Amino acid sequence: MNFQYNPLEICLASDTKVFEANLKILAQYPIEHIELCASMSVGGLTPKYEQITHTKSFCPNARLMCMIRPHANSFVYNQDDINLMLKQIRLAKQCGADGVVFGALTKDSLLAEQQIKVLLECAKSLDLKTTFHRAFDAVKHPTDAIEKLVSWQFDHILTAGSLWEEQVDLINNMSTIEQYLRQLSNDCQLIVSGGLAKENLSAILPKLSKYQGRYLLHSYSGVLTDNRIDEEKLNAILTMTRA
Repeated sequence: MNFQYNPLEICLASDTKVFEANLKILAQYPIEHIELCASMSVGGLTPKYEQITHTKSFCPNARLMCMIRPHANSFVYNQDDINLMLKQIRLAKQCGADGVVFGALTKDSLLAEQQIKVLLECAKSLDLKTTFHRAFDAVKHPTDAIEKLVSWQFDHILTAGSLWEEQVDLINNMSTIEQYLRQLSNDCQLIVSGGLAKENLSAILPKLSKYQGRYLLHSYSGVLTDNRIDEEKLNAILTMTRA
């Protein structure tokens, strides 16, 4: 059997009582990416700046990707929202973030091209990596959206392969995930999310094997027990993704 290495991103909630304990656990493991978010109950918002600094100090070797999302009303933003997001991107950089996670749509659920390009230009000027977040799963014509996001030089696209706010079933969504992966090269990686856990990895990994270099695996609830990182679950995922 050929060795298959599957890079892993762990989503870390910054505003729970166990944030510090979870951070200390993550610091002990070879995690490639940490996505830092507040308010995971609404899909993730921008964390506090001291939490960014704290996370980077504990996990200096992981690429720290900071959520940039000012509210949970929708993915449609006005100019005040964009100005705030620009400020948040700059402050995330100052606090040690290696990258930022953001997105923006129009009222018609299309990519908000001008707003995205302004945010992207800011991030790139600061040498930050960029992920287009799960607003992608709310966009019309996702295959067209991938072409645009790749042409704009996003580093990653985060998706569960299902519609935003739809019940996620990652195994049944793998045909959609594979469709997206066929569009990508190593220059823009798909971050595969949506309930990744030790229970479904054995069904997912064989379908991804032909796309090495084009994806990362993303887990949040799959490594938690009562909001605390469960080392047995994390170890199981790491063992399976490094097999």
